[in-house]
Amino acid sequence: GLFLRPGFDVRLEWSQNQNRWLLLGGYALTRFTDTDIPGASAKTFNNRGFSHVRYNRSVNARLTMEAFTQYQFDLVQEIDYRILMGLGPRIKWIEAKKSFLFTGASYMFENERTDDEEGGITYNRHHRLSFYASAGINFNEHVNLNSTTYFQPRPDIWADFRVSSVNSLTANLTD
Repeated sequence: GLFLRPGFDVRLEWSQNQNRWLLLGGYALTRFTDTDIPGASAKTFNNRGFSHVRYNRSVNARLTMEAFTQYQFDLVQEIDYRILMGLGPRIKWIEAKKSFLFTGASYMFENERTDDEEGGITYNRHHRLSFYASAGINFNEHVNLNSTTYFQPRPDIWADFRVSSVNSLTANLTD
């Protein structure tokens, strides 16, 4: 069959004095056509995207206050939309040439609409806490490992929580 997967990711940062802005975004569309069936139309396997804006203000060498907003959609996860807004402190525990470790704790509000396979629609409008740890190590000038893990419980029902983790091992093959 014919397989098509266009997409993009963007990361923009701007820092000045105690202020830092971060813009992240991405989009991916995965479609395929079964060429064994004449006249078959293309089917969408996944359609996902997100945008994230974060503002940081340094209070001192270890403490930073953060505010963020995010919008996302994801066909596979059956998320029509999810909008997040939040704020809270971030603490720098380690920031050296070879490694870093940050933790954060934020209050956030989520507004989400999901569809299930039976055609049901669910709206989630909840207050959540968001705890995260972000760590990285540079093994040498060519290889590094980064990890960020989020734990996001509802303060009224701690059993209703989300966990997500983004991990990457990067190796440069050439200079």
